[in-house]
Amino acid sequence: MPEAPTSPPNPEGEDRLLRRQQHAAERIQEDESLTADLTDTQASPVLRWAEQQATLIAADPSRSDAEVDAMLDLLRRAIKRAGYDASGDDPAEAILAATRRELQTLLEAFAAAPPEPLAPAPRALPPPPPPFNPPAPPPFNPPQPARLGSVPPPPPSFSPPVPPASERLPLPAPEPPPSAAPAAPEPPDADAEDNDSPPPPPPFTPPSRSSS
Repeated sequence: MPEAPTSPPNPEGEDRLLRRQQHAAERIQEDESLTADLTDTQASPVLRWAEQQATLIAADPSRSDAEVDAMLDLLRRAIKRAGYDASGDDPAEAILAATRRELQTLLEAFAAAPPEPLAPAPRALPPPPPPFNPPAPPPFNPPQPARLGSVPPPPPSFSPPVPPASERLPLPAPEPPPSAAPAAPEPPDADAEDNDSPPPPPPFTPPSRSSS
């Protein structure tokens, strides 16, 4: 009977599984909260068993990455529950057995329940509005000072509107000039009368006596 042909090896798939197994074991090793309620003696066998279980879960090529992550979360939850219910006097074997029971219960519930729908992806936010660029103010051109010797232009002449001839008012008749009154005689000039009078006589000077 001929042997069934074997599938050729897939190096890329094997490398991917190895990386996934290493990542699963690191999730157990780096989570210090898993055994926070246990002593070092109680936690050591539980952590060794949990690392083996994480590696086996991640090594199954039929499981997707999402399914592996979900089963690793159940494993971590089982360790925390068993450690929370344990006391400081419980032997490590009893705590390990309790952890296995918790994991079995969680895996059965996970297999019976339908997978939860993925949360809808958040909607992309609308693009921000373009930045506001206020329009540039017009350039300021200060008035140029008047040059020396330049004469400013005269203001525009104002001509009042002329009404039509039909709306013009008649001009008043000119008044006659007043009659001229006879001029009054001028008074005699006092200086002129003084000039007509004879001049006054010269002053009298007595003759001086001669010596004998």
